[in-house]
Formats: sequence, C-alpha cells, structure tokens
Amino acid sequence: MFADTLTLTAEDAESVKEQLYQMGSALSDLVSEEIERFETLSLVEGNFNSMLAQASYSGRFRSEPEVSIEAEIEKLFQWIKEQGVALKRIDQVREYLLQFPDLLDIIPEAICSTRKHFPEGQLTLDIYQDPEIEDQYLVLYVRLAHYDETTLDRLQKAEAAFLDALSDREGWIQLTIDFR
Repeated sequence: MFADTLTLTAEDAESVKEQLYQMGSALSDLVSEEIERFETLSLVEGNFNSMLAQASYSGRFRSEPEVSIEAEIEKLFQWIKEQGVALKRIDQVREYLLQFPDLLDIIPEAICSTRKHFPEGQLTLDIYQDPEIEDQYLVLYVRLAHYDETTLDRLQKAEAAFLDALSDREGWIQLTIDFR
C-alpha cells in the first residue's frame, strides 16, 4: 500500500493533517509544525504507521496530566477491543503490562502492522506461559481461514514494523499464526 517513502505536497499534507487532527490534536499540531518548516513532508513507512497507531490509540501523544499505568492499560484494552482484537486471559495480560509498561506503546504498532498485512485475519492478544520454565510474554495471534505461501512472508513483514522497537524493552510481544 505504501512505498518505502511517502512524499506529500502541501496540498496533500493538509488532507493528512485533517485526518490526523481527528485522531489526536497533539499529533496534528506536530504535523502542522513540520508542514510549516518544509514544503514537502517525507515519512518513512514504519514511522508513518507508528504515528498512525499512536494517534489512533492516543494514549501517550496527548498533553494530559499524568495518568496511572492502570488507567493507561484500561485505555489500551478499550482501544484493542475497538480494533476488533480479542483479549484472552485479560487479568494475566494486565499483570504482565503492569510489570512491563514499556510495551504499552508497542502494542498499537503491532496491532496496526498486523492488521495491515492480514486485513482478513482474526487477531487475539493473549499471554504465553512456558510450562517448563518460568517465562511468559504477550502473544498476538493471527487466525486465517486459509493459509498459503504468502502467510509466512506477510507475518515477517508485519513483525518487522515493531521488532526493532522491542530491542530496548524489558517485556516482549510475539506475533504468530494461530492454526486452530
């Protein structure tokens, strides 16, 4: 859908600015400042997807007073449900996010990227607990009606959009296929 780089003219930028404004006024202000500084706005695809995910979630872009981690998690859960993503073992997921709140801004990126590459997929956010060792992490499952030769490639592309951002985080989210 997007090229590696998206170049917007001032006319196109105004349209994007209006769409972003609807997602969050703070992000719109940021885009407006960039438009004023440059005649064209070039955004790398990953950064653009990240901005859209964050604007849609709007958990950290707004200049609201400090909000508790618990409130941030509940806001994220509401956003996840609005995206049509199923939440399994919600209490365990909540506990994991309380332990690793650095994932709160990664989850929207993971969901948006996965939705982009699997628009037909049923997504489920759950927690995986290894039965043999004391290890757990979040897992975003993609369930498809039919799997074909493009599935693995699409999975890798979806994961690539947020995988690098996980390198400096303590928590983890894994994207995988649900073959049920």
